[in-house]
Amino acid sequence: MSTKKSLTQQVYDFVIDQLYSGELRPGDMIDRQSIAGLTGISVGTVLIAINSLEADGFVETIPRKGTLVRRIDFKEAYGQLLVREALECAAARLYAGEPVVNSYDRLLPLAQELDAVVRYNSVSVHRDAEFHTDLIRLTGNPFFVEQYTRIMKLSTFFSFLQFTPEIDQQVRDSHVKLLDRLRKPDPVNAEAALRDHIRRGRPWFFPDQGTGS
Repeated sequence: MSTKKSLTQQVYDFVIDQLYSGELRPGDMIDRQSIAGLTGISVGTVLIAINSLEADGFVETIPRKGTLVRRIDFKEAYGQLLVREALECAAARLYAGEPVVNSYDRLLPLAQELDAVVRYNSVSVHRDAEFHTDLIRLTGNPFFVEQYTRIMKLSTFFSFLQFTPEIDQQVRDSHVKLLDRLRKPDPVNAEAALRDHIRRGRPWFFPDQGTGS
């Protein structure tokens, strides 16, 4: 029997899938009754899921208007991308080498799974966030991990796509290739590897720096 939590997650993922497929776009109204009808899940549970989506930055409630898919402007998305890059590059310098080697067999299947993704959806975006958070954990610094997870919500990953043409979304750096580069105990190489990985396929954000190696 499904638990309340699992039903809430189903609604949460249903909305994320609609965002990634383009069925829902920034500024669109979130119709709780419609979602309840489409998913066969009660309006009360839908409301709980919507609250979680709002806490994670996907939607916002505006007085006298209702709940809408949150609009993110370019400056905000670009700022989020720079913060992500700064945190992940700094972390890579700390864990490059032995920590990655010791965790390689555990991380490799997830890296391969992500490399096989054709189009992101609720499952793959969760898995992508999981992969990068696992890398951050290799620093062995709980405070670093706490701050990263506080800042890097799932909606942050989604916000980058709003300003990336669909054709460029397919130009992603290999997660397996990234792991292989991070196995070397070379902080400079590790930082470059993360920077390449984050910037590849995002020429609108970094027009003068190509798509990475």
